[in-house]
Amino acid sequence: NRPACAMSMDADIADEIKRMPGNKVCVDCEAKHPQWASVSYGTLMCLECSGQHRGLGVHNSFVRSVTMDSWTADEIARMRAGGNAKMVDFFRKHGVEKRLPISVKYNTDAALFYREMIAAVAAGRPPPARPIAPFDPSMATEAVASPVGAETPLERSERLKREAQERLRAKFGGSDYLRGCGNTPTPSSPQSGGVSGDALGATLSSWSRSLQQAASKTAASAAKYSAAVATKLQEKDLAGKMKARVSAVTTKLKDPHTAERMKRSTQQSWRWVASSASSLWSKATAASADVLKTISEPASRGQTPVGSEGGAGRHPSSLSEANTPLAGGGSTGGALEGAGTVEDDWLREQIAAARAEMG
Repeated sequence: NRPACAMSMDADIADEIKRMPGNKVCVDCEAKHPQWASVSYGTLMCLECSGQHRGLGVHNSFVRSVTMDSWTADEIARMRAGGNAKMVDFFRKHGVEKRLPISVKYNTDAALFYREMIAAVAAGRPPPARPIAPFDPSMATEAVASPVGAETPLERSERLKREAQERLRAKFGGSDYLRGCGNTPTPSSPQSGGVSGDALGATLSSWSRSLQQAASKTAASAAKYSAAVATKLQEKDLAGKMKARVSAVTTKLKDPHTAERMKRSTQQSWRWVASSASSLWSKATAASADVLKTISEPASRGQTPVGSEGGAGRHPSSLSEANTPLAGGGSTGGALEGAGTVEDDWLREQIAAARAEMG
């Protein structure tokens, strides 16, 4: 874990380190103005060589950016204890030339001893007192044919991805912000409830795949349902059937035989209506004639014909027949006799008019 006191390198300290002997060029390829450092050796290097140093592993070369990463006091002390010229001279004394591949010269016993010496000097301890194994020149020949630490493009891509994630964790902290940025990640403990970047990425990828699968299933179901509906409509052919029915009705109406049958049916219906009405009228006429005959013929049992004057035997419907006593002690017979004659004349006129109308 990065110490909590890690912070960006102060500009004065950065200038001090860059002014050290040999630090104006890359320790491995002589490129000018190097901006990356190997804390393990206290040296500065260019961006291209820093990528190869990362391929060696943090146990061999711990790489930091002078301007972008955070630094601890121990790391700055190692940079002050080292220097490009100092390391190049030490390696040359033990047979490790600067021109050798990075994968070769940093995997020698001389490189291991130099790392231990820089760490001891930075911590104020004496350097290790052990002999250094001599360098085998055959290692350089083997490295040209098959470089040590060579990686495939996929491995390089994965490594760069891990390094970027480690720098973000170190700079912002997994669950604690402003913890620094670099190679060393800040692991999230189960107690803190932190979520690692890999776990979050895996979760998001799983959600994305689930959403894509659900969308694909929905689209497939919609297409299948639409096809089924279209098939049903084509099978039933509703529009075609309706058109056929209308056409059949039109053909029937245009058929002369059908028109003739309809005409005959209509004529028969009218004849039936006219016959029924004539029968009813005849029956009504006969009934009226019977009533008139009954009224006009002389009444049986000694009654006088309707309309004759005087006598007590006139038709009961005549007003002259009334015999209601009056206030003067007389009857209504004499008083209404003239009125009864007028009423009988009117009734005979009405009967005659009705007979004339009925023919």
